[in-house]
Amino acid sequence: MMRNLRLSCLAPRFLGETRGAAAAEFVLWMGLLSIPTANVVDLGMYGVKRMQVASAAEAAVQAAWHLCNQSSASTALPLASCSGVYTVMKTAAQSGSLGTNVSLGASAIIDSYYCSNGSGALVHVATTDGNATTAPQGPGNCSSVIAGSITVPGEYVQATASYPFTSFFPNATVTSFLPKTITQTAWLRLDK
Repeated sequence: MMRNLRLSCLAPRFLGETRGAAAAEFVLWMGLLSIPTANVVDLGMYGVKRMQVASAAEAAVQAAWHLCNQSSASTALPLASCSGVYTVMKTAAQSGSLGTNVSLGASAIIDSYYCSNGSGALVHVATTDGNATTAPQGPGNCSSVIAGSITVPGEYVQATASYPFTSFFPNATVTSFLPKTITQTAWLRLDK
C-alpha cells in the first residue's frame, strides 16, 4: 500500500518532466520522414542515371555522324561504309560518368532512311543491314510517301543505350516499381 502511494506521488512529477521530450519527438518524426527521404534519394538517382543514359545514346549517334561525315561517299552509311563505326559509337557511349556500365550492342544501332510526310512526321522507307556493304535497295526518292516527290530520303542513325540501375534502398522505395534497366534511344540525321 505504501508502495502504491509512493508511485502515485511520482506519477505527476514523471508526467510533468520535459527534458527528454525533444529527443522522443525527434525519434518519432525521423521514423515518419525516413521513407519519403529514401524515396527522394532513390528517385533522384534514377532520374540522374536516366539522363546520363540519354546522354550516352546521344554521344553514340553524334560519334557516328562525326566519323561518317568525314567519308567521301555522298551518302555515308555508318554500318556499311564507315569502318570502325560500332567501336567509335560504343566508346562514345561509354565515355560518360557511367563508363563501361552503359551497354550499346551492335543490334542496338539501326541505320534507316525516312521521308517526311505532309504533316512533317517521319515515315520509314528503308533500313540498311548491319552486314551490308552498299546502300539499301529502297526508293531513290520520297514519292512513296508524297506523290511526285523527288526528295531523297534522309538517312538517320539510331542508337539504344542501356544501364542496369541499382537502388540505394531496394524494395523499400517506389523505384522498385520502375524498370531495373534504364534504356534510352537517340536519333540523328546523317545527311550532309
